[in-house]
Amino acid sequence: MLNCREISQKASHYLDGELSWRERMAVRVHLLMCDDCRRFVRQLAGLIRAIPFMHRPASPEEVETVLDHVNKRLEDTVSADMGPGGASTSPARPRLRLVQGSGGREEDGGSDEVEAIFDEIRTATGSVSNMFRAYARHPAVLLATWARVKSVMLQGTLPQTLKEAIALVISHDNACTYCVEHHSRNLAALGMGQEEIGRLLADPLAGSFTPKERALLVLARQANGDPHGASVDTLDVARRTGASDLEIIEALAVMELFTSLNRFLNTLDIPLEGAGG
Repeated sequence: MLNCREISQKASHYLDGELSWRERMAVRVHLLMCDDCRRFVRQLAGLIRAIPFMHRPASPEEVETVLDHVNKRLEDTVSADMGPGGASTSPARPRLRLVQGSGGREEDGGSDEVEAIFDEIRTATGSVSNMFRAYARHPAVLLATWARVKSVMLQGTLPQTLKEAIALVISHDNACTYCVEHHSRNLAALGMGQEEIGRLLADPLAGSFTPKERALLVLARQANGDPHGASVDTLDVARRTGASDLEIIEALAVMELFTSLNRFLNTLDIPLEGAGG
């Protein structure tokens, strides 16, 4: 029986068809029983397929082919988790009582610490959303969440429109109505028309984005849908369209932020502003 170290040494020869029949059978038996080695061999196969593609600039048609393929796979995955008409199949959750901005009155869930954070949020964004009012029932978590939102969404190098588009698409895939509404409004405020926002929701490759921005959008979406299956090809396309490691990390940080926020908001069924609750 081959061990994992021996599989790693033979994997390349196995994929190239250079092993004897007996050796190939020994590799297959091990792969049937070992998830880690199966994953390693799949990733190695993807890298081998990508190597000829990596040694030359990609044509626009090749970039579109890869992104379209990844996007179709993601659409199929998202559709399987949604009900008829794209609605989430999850039941509503009991709503958390929100901190309304109490001027320091503890009985309303407020405090001087919370009010100071609320003031900073108002200055930066114009208002305090119900999401932050929910987090305010735990001031330390409110502070940490606001620090994350501020560093990821209000600082950095990526265009604000791209970050808002990533937030919108991730939230749409995660069936977070609250964030879809908020980031649709934010994109509208940045100058994106309602028709273009609708196209973006229907097809995340739509929109007036550069090839690099579109590649980052697809990479973030793929990582949200299947973090263990984020494709070598998709990451390579992002790099060959000019994305730096800094920009890749920033795009994935937006995905990571909204994956967690979406789950918080959906679990507690936080209402949109003006929707009661």
